[in-house]
Amino acid sequence: MTRVFFIVFLLCFAGSGSHAQTPDADLENAVRIYNSLRDYERTLKPGIVKDSNIYRLIAFIDQARPLLNQVLGSGTAEQQKTARYFRAMCQYELGFVYGMKGENYKAYDVLKVIEQDFLFFSDSARFPLRYVYNTKNYVVKFTNCAPTIAEYYTGMGEVCNNISRNDEALKFLKLANAFPYTTNWYRYIVYSKLCTIKRADKKRDQEYLQFNLDALRVCSRLDTSYQRTIRENRYKTAVGFADTINVLLQENPAWPGRADTYYAAACSLDTAGERSKAAAFFSRAVSAGLSSKYSLQQVIDYARRSKISSLENDARVALESKRSNEPDEILRNLSTVLEKVVASANDPADHFGSIRGKSTSSRLYSGKIYKSKIGLPGANEVFVNEFLDNNQANYYYWQSYLDEEPRANLQGRLKARYKAVCDEIRSIYPAASLSYTFNDENRFKLQLNPAVSIEVTLYYREGYKDVILLTVTAKYPK
Repeated sequence: MTRVFFIVFLLCFAGSGSHAQTPDADLENAVRIYNSLRDYERTLKPGIVKDSNIYRLIAFIDQARPLLNQVLGSGTAEQQKTARYFRAMCQYELGFVYGMKGENYKAYDVLKVIEQDFLFFSDSARFPLRYVYNTKNYVVKFTNCAPTIAEYYTGMGEVCNNISRNDEALKFLKLANAFPYTTNWYRYIVYSKLCTIKRADKKRDQEYLQFNLDALRVCSRLDTSYQRTIRENRYKTAVGFADTINVLLQENPAWPGRADTYYAAACSLDTAGERSKAAAFFSRAVSAGLSSKYSLQQVIDYARRSKISSLENDARVALESKRSNEPDEILRNLSTVLEKVVASANDPADHFGSIRGKSTSSRLYSGKIYKSKIGLPGANEVFVNEFLDNNQANYYYWQSYLDEEPRANLQGRLKARYKAVCDEIRSIYPAASLSYTFNDENRFKLQLNPAVSIEVTLYYREGYKDVILLTVTAKYPK
């Protein structure tokens, strides 16, 4: 009797002592338990989780829960928010391990309870969270929490799908996809599960096509460790998604955007290193009527790199057809003219000699210029402008005034034409580095190589006209 009374007395004493702790102390002790829980959870591996591991995690949570509840009941608003965060994180670790163990129903029950907590902490305005630990002040930033939130949404989407709660799965998968701190690996899981749900519902529609295209895109960007995981677990590969895309397009010849879909899939296959598959998809894109000049130039570059002459020829024919039908004279001739100018600019020994004519005057430019032997049809004026007295380098400029109009504050017709010229040049040199000088959208610049660049500038000239000026710059060391 005395022994039993003594035990009860100690338990009561211990309980009253813990309740006498301050919210800061309770929170600190709870965080210490959570850290131990996390350290233990990190020792576990998928496929080898045992019931004893689960019981150990539950024991940690049972230790932390009353401490966190104390803070939630008597702490300040800030302390309560921090306690809510750690309570949700404790629960999340348990749900995560249930998922590792393959017990999807138990994982769902555990993780569903903290749905509102994770929605609450998905707002960066809830942070920072503060607490005291070992006499030091600690802060939880949104960036510390965001990866776990992305993992939670993705994991819940996966768990819900595994237990056939597909409406909920779609909700969580969409949350995961929209969350800005997600990763390509999580996106791969999201799109894979979206495809799985579509197949289960027997909906082979255009949304299913887009899911496969998105899955292929993110799959192609995964690093080798994730690719190895995909192979070892027999998950769907980039080639698998591409095959589904091809079958869907073959089954539905009337679907719009077939050429662009084939092209996008081919680019992802190229990124994934699936070169032969990429070549087949690029070929299908051209055959389906690929219309973008930029895309056709990319196909040509790919075919040249891969030494596939038939594909290069087909893409060139399609590209020339697009350019020959271009109603704008400048755009129609720009490719041919720039090819000659850039070829000369890339030859330091030539120094623009092949395009430099006699010294002449200009109605648009006040400096000394040379008449260019290569003109751009439709342009107001084309010339070569030399700067030979620079201390560090010699510069040669081939310049062309493309168009001008009464001042319109860089808007209207001239603005549209400026963008069209920039798009055309981008299509001619798709691999070149693009930038905007001074971060000004009206100062387009392509760096072809360290020595040669192309610029298109839309600007006011003397305050009364808007002007488009095209410049090819070649710089050679003295």
